[in-house]
Amino acid sequence: MPHQQIAEALDDHAAWKATIMSALADGAPQDFIQAVPRPDACAFGKWLGSSEISHELRHSPRFHEAARLHAKFHDVAARTLLHVIEGRPTEAVRALSHRGEFTAAIRSFTTHAEAWLRELALEESQVAAVA
Repeated sequence: MPHQQIAEALDDHAAWKATIMSALADGAPQDFIQAVPRPDACAFGKWLGSSEISHELRHSPRFHEAARLHAKFHDVAARTLLHVIEGRPTEAVRALSHRGEFTAAIRSFTTHAEAWLRELALEESQVAAVA
C-alpha cells in the first residue's frame, strides 16, 4: 500500500533537519554520512525501486515527480552535511534556514508527497463508492 511508504517517508525525511542540526553540534554519525547522498539507501528510496509497486503507479506522473524530488532532496542534504563535515557551519546553517536550499528541497518533496497521499485517498474513496 503506497500510503504507508509515502507517510513514513514524510516523517523520516522531516527528521533529517534535526539530525543535521545535531551533527553541527556533535558530529555526524558515520552511517548517516554514507546514506545521505544515496536516494536508494533510505526506506522510501528502496520502496521506489522495488517490485512491489504496481505498473500503473510506477508510470504515473506523481511517482516520477516524487522520485525526482526525493533524489534532489538527498543531493541537497548531502551537500548540507558536507558543509558540516568540512567545517563550514555557516553554509550549513544557511542551507537549513527558512529560505535555505535544504528547507526548499524538503518543502518541495513534502508538498508533493502530501498531494500524492490526498490523490491516492481520493482514488480509493471513489473505487470504494463504486463497489
